[in-house]
Amino acid sequence: MKVLVVNDTTGWYHFGCTATSLALKKELENLGCELSSFSILDCNTLDGVPSSAGEFFDKEILEKFIAHNHNLCELIENNDVIVVNGEGTLHGAKRGPLSLLYIVYIAKSLFKKNVQIVNHSVYPNDGISVEDNEIFSLYRAIYKTLDFVAIREPISVSIMRSIGIDVSESFDCLPLYIRHYYQPNLCNKQNDLILLAGSAAWFNLNIFTSGAQAEAPLKNGLVQLIKALQPQMMAGYRVKFLYSDLEYPAKDDQEMLSFLKSHIDPSFSVIHARSIDSWLRSIEEAQLLISGRFHHSIAAACLGTKFIALNSNTPKMAGLMKSMGHPKPLIYSDFKLENKLIKAIPRAIVNTNSPYILDNLCKKAQNNFSMIRKLSLY
Repeated sequence: MKVLVVNDTTGWYHFGCTATSLALKKELENLGCELSSFSILDCNTLDGVPSSAGEFFDKEILEKFIAHNHNLCELIENNDVIVVNGEGTLHGAKRGPLSLLYIVYIAKSLFKKNVQIVNHSVYPNDGISVEDNEIFSLYRAIYKTLDFVAIREPISVSIMRSIGIDVSESFDCLPLYIRHYYQPNLCNKQNDLILLAGSAAWFNLNIFTSGAQAEAPLKNGLVQLIKALQPQMMAGYRVKFLYSDLEYPAKDDQEMLSFLKSHIDPSFSVIHARSIDSWLRSIEEAQLLISGRFHHSIAAACLGTKFIALNSNTPKMAGLMKSMGHPKPLIYSDFKLENKLIKAIPRAIVNTNSPYILDNLCKKAQNNFSMIRKLSLY
């Protein structure tokens, strides 16, 4: 069976995205699939993607899109199944989600392929709202055409089921990478290390945006985080920022790191992870992780590192925490964030939070491949 993986995030944003895409592709190969790949960069450089929901079903726009994107169309035509790796892309009406939805539309309506979206969260209105506006109606129309939908956290599951979409609740594929390709080092915990990581809420940037600025509440939230960490640093804890050195790194990490240096010290310590294993090792060895990152938090849970979660650009972090049985994430815009962190940090350092069992997370992640397994039997 020939499978095209769309929105491949290998080498993209941070090593959590790299690891989850590698795990997804490896599982498909283990099921006997012959893979082709269309990366997130390929998706974001497509020519002629509709700029609004209203343009989606315009025949003239479709004809121009087909004419200008021969490579994608050839890949769709030459594969049996189209598997879209949704991750955190599918929310709102920006270019990224519209590109994925349009690929799905073309693959189903024009090429009549089996099309699946897996390993993802989905928030049509960017939040938990189910207001039936134009963009929400578009998501519903496209999702109803899909042959299989696997969603990685329960809030997204509830939203889509509430509008009649048949979905399988799964989990992110990152635990599969940790289980099969990472060798934990359980004896090297650095008990004085607090690790920071970013959040997609911070600047809400990616490499395709320019000139965007963080909202004042987010800046204020990061200032509160810095103030909450100062007593820990005075007590001897080292605070470091985990950064993924990739060809296409997270711009919001770059901006957040610049902000931290300007408010703490220009020599503020940074761990430059240059591989998936070094990224995972850094998380495993930390005493505590404070992060608004979906994959960083999963890695901490899988590797037994205590963590405090902050919000992201959609409710996906709240969904993640719910799926793992952890408290709701703290919110950058909360004017009481400093006090909440001051209480949470010592508690997290002293008490051992029971990490979600890696076996259970891997079992849930396998639900992403339920349809492929069925197709492989024929």
